[in-house]
Amino acid sequence: VSSSSSSEIGHSKGSKKIIDAKLVSANKTGVLNLANLDLKSRSHVWRYLSPEPPGIALKIKSLDLSENSLKTMPREVFSMTNLKSLYLSKCNMQRTFPINNLEKLLHLKLDHNDLEIDLSDGDGLDRLAALPLSL
Repeated sequence: VSSSSSSEIGHSKGSKKIIDAKLVSANKTGVLNLANLDLKSRSHVWRYLSPEPPGIALKIKSLDLSENSLKTMPREVFSMTNLKSLYLSKCNMQRTFPINNLEKLLHLKLDHNDLEIDLSDGDGLDRLAALPLSL
């Protein structure tokens, strides 16, 4: 992997092995912790989170993407229709996103982001369980 390609992907070969192991585990447990792995909005990991084979999107119930430089939500997350908990703390997120298709989502953690939140725009955020908010 060249240095420019590694930068675009957002992780080194060593962390790719770690991510791959976490994906295998998540396929069995439904819990995927990808926190603090220097992931970007463009990364090899997102293709495995698709609902299409070999994706595991429908098996994931809890996803932690905290402390990554995402800025925007990878579109593959929206296909995780069984997702109950989504953690996005310290991801440099700047705006909320519609979660209407994530009907089972109960917990969304967005602390330490530079967000502008408007609960009146029909994005589905108003139906979530209350969590302490420390922006």
